[in-house]
Amino acid sequence: VTFPPYDKQAYDIGDKRTAATTSSIDIAVSKDLQILAPNVQNFLQNWELPMGEVEKMMLDQIHTGEDAYQVACRWLQDNKSQELWTEWLPDTSKCFAQFGLWNTNTQEFVADRQDKNFLECRACESGRFSEKFKDNDGETYICTLCPAGTSQPSGAALQCEPCMFGEFQDKTGQTSCKRCPIGEYQDKKGQERCIPCVAGTTTLGDGRPSVEDCGCIEGSIDVGDGGNKSICVACGEGMTCPFSSSKHNLLNGTAKNGPDFVPAIVEGYYSTKDKALQVFKCRNRIQCPGGKPNT
Repeated sequence: VTFPPYDKQAYDIGDKRTAATTSSIDIAVSKDLQILAPNVQNFLQNWELPMGEVEKMMLDQIHTGEDAYQVACRWLQDNKSQELWTEWLPDTSKCFAQFGLWNTNTQEFVADRQDKNFLECRACESGRFSEKFKDNDGETYICTLCPAGTSQPSGAALQCEPCMFGEFQDKTGQTSCKRCPIGEYQDKKGQERCIPCVAGTTTLGDGRPSVEDCGCIEGSIDVGDGGNKSICVACGEGMTCPFSSSKHNLLNGTAKNGPDFVPAIVEGYYSTKDKALQVFKCRNRIQCPGGKPNT
């Protein structure tokens, strides 16, 4: 803002619309000042300077001829005991969202402010989230470890993310989740451990999200209902049983994992649909091409 040149006569009669050409009135605006510099915003909100103190500094500058910086510095030093400006200083333990209490002495995040001597606010690190905390001094925020079953790869987070299907996390304060190992699965989010497949079954790989990913190990076939109701028995002579073989797949000649996982009757052997697992060796190999029962 630029005012017209200073007019002493106008000032004397109360017209304050003029100013010295060196005077500058500026407005600084930031839409996210609270996030980027919360202590600065808090300081500006607390800042209040009586006009009488301003006039004292102006007179001091006239008498000493010093620049504004030196005059203001002397005023701060002279008035510290009177708490004229110490109340402007923000409470370093009053943290905002995305930040938390940090002890500069022990170099660690803390969960309370019983001793404020070394406290300041710091952006929460990965593996933690910023959580509101209330005590006798009011509200602040603390950086809490992500609980088991969750993780947070980013800093300054407001929450932790639950582990996805096929994942788990058995520790707190982690930046990522683990994939379920082979032979286990997880069909829910935010879990601390995975679920083992039933006896005799396993999974084709890690990170499996469903019990349906469990299948009988190679060399055996499921005569149950699949999943956690699987009943695996050894394949007899005259059958090939890849991973996740089942009686249902044998009869249909298909498998959800693809043609390489379809159980079959070996060429030169035969069985019926009614008793698909009772396999007989053929006298004439040409008459028993193998594949599905009844072929």
